[in-house]
Amino acid sequence: MTTVYGAIAKITEKGCVTEDGKEWPLDVLICATGFDTTFKPRFPLIGRGGRSLADEWATEPRSYLGLAANGFPNYFMFLGHNCPIGNGPIIFSIEIQGEYIAHFLNRWQKEDVASFDARVDAIDDFMQQKDAFMQSTVWNTSCASWYKSPQSGKITALWPGSTLHYMETLTSPRYDDFQVKYRGNRFAYLGDGFSQTELHPAVDATYYLRHKDAGESLFRPLQSTFNAKNSSSY
Repeated sequence: MTTVYGAIAKITEKGCVTEDGKEWPLDVLICATGFDTTFKPRFPLIGRGGRSLADEWATEPRSYLGLAANGFPNYFMFLGHNCPIGNGPIIFSIEIQGEYIAHFLNRWQKEDVASFDARVDAIDDFMQQKDAFMQSTVWNTSCASWYKSPQSGKITALWPGSTLHYMETLTSPRYDDFQVKYRGNRFAYLGDGFSQTELHPAVDATYYLRHKDAGESLFRPLQSTFNAKNSSSY
């Protein structure tokens, strides 16, 4: 296999001719002339008040952890801007994001939630934290990179931290960063007052009762150690 560098002058029946006049025979020609790295949706995405996400992100994509956007309730995305696509494995990032979104789906299903909408102040704080972090990184140098927004010049593609840092951030949702609306009474999911576990015919309804108090036996060694350490100082 030979790598050929240079511009293509024309396409022929047998292949392509490069600018040096040499013709290169080929069986398949794949056109890859560039990629849209603006993170704007490739399809019409209309939120509350007729807002278009493509228009909202025309200058700079602004989202909550690269996962949700204000004014577009119940919209979550994979591999949005500022996630670890350049400093970590892509598949692993998708798995983490999937688990994170599943937390919302679980609550939506169990508590009869109508919508989750990322708060503007939470998004503003995240973007501010991200921009502050990027100031001291190599990504912020003057070199051209698709990691940067061509409009704002800010780093839009990378997470402000390591992969492990991203994992810890997405361990559990911060629901207070979202406006949560319910279809009715927020406590209606409590139902008739019985646990679903109790519906099983073989359930042990008092599994939480212990035959003996294990707390005292665990406490005594700690108390003995504490007394021994303190008695030596007298």
